Amino acid sequence: MKCSILLVTILLGLVAALASEPPQKVDWSKIKPIDVIPGKYDQWKTKPGTLARGAGGRIIGGVEVKPGAFPHQAGLRINGQSFCGGSLISNLYVITAAHCTIGAYTVDVYLGAHNIYEDEEEGRLVLTCPYENLIVHAAYDPYSISNDISLIMLPQRITFTDRIQPIRLPTRSEALDDLENLYLTASGWGRDSDSATSISPVLRSVELQVQPVPICKHFFSDIILPSNICTNSGRGQGTCSGDSGGPLIFNKTNTDKYIVGLTSFGSSISCVDAGWPSVFTYVGAYLNWIRDNTDIIIEN
Repeated sequence: MKCSILLVTILLGLVAALASEPPQKVDWSKIKPIDVIPGKYDQWKTKPGTLARGAGGRIIGGVEVKPGAFPHQAGLRINGQSFCGGSLISNLYVITAAHCTIGAYTVDVYLGAHNIYEDEEEGRLVLTCPYENLIVHAAYDPYSISNDISLIMLPQRITFTDRIQPIRLPTRSEALDDLENLYLTASGWGRDSDSATSISPVLRSVELQVQPVPICKHFFSDIILPSNICTNSGRGQGTCSGDSGGPLIFNKTNTDKYIVGLTSFGSSISCVDAGWPSVFTYVGAYLNWIRDNTDIIIEN
């Protein structure tokens, strides 16, 4: 019995010691963006422009945001080596792309961050989530990148601050709204130029115009589904490799905004120069799935 008590005491001591250690410094220059290529188009690899890849959220043609202006934005360090974006949608859940979390064994969720390189940044919260907390859509298809949506359940309910706030989901009626030609806001820490080799240190955003579905299908054919939404990159603005899963937001009024999309994929020719659209997962198509996998109430 004494041996058992001693062993427990030692183990508790080790746990306490580990918990008191300062967080390990991250070499952000070595953190790589996650890309995804639809296997559906492998047979077209020899044809320029027909191979899609992960859009990820490299904010091209955008600007650095004011610290705290996007309190819903999450950064995801996956398996300690890759990076995606996400959005806080409650005090317990983050939403992101399925291709970010599929096969992951651990995800470090960064909330309240602006300069992601600054490990000691004021107002930041970092939570480590094991694979048991990752909820990938059961019908996610890496071949066509359909149902590219997943949830991360945080290890505990968090307390909101001025730097950490959720973005609301669309209501069921808003999910039916026609957003064609409206301007939405994408954000992320992805690379900000084709020559960049690592993610942006600071959070950036860009205003993107929703593109008509027929035009988007002209580029991507039957890979575009009702559960996708596309934006025009013809003005040299868009998302690209670097921050998949990041949010596309509709600013309905000055004080009311909701999440419309999750950055999913784009063209391998160029993120914006060739005029190919940026493609997002349409959150409004998954309200029932979100309801069934969280404790979030979907409003009518």
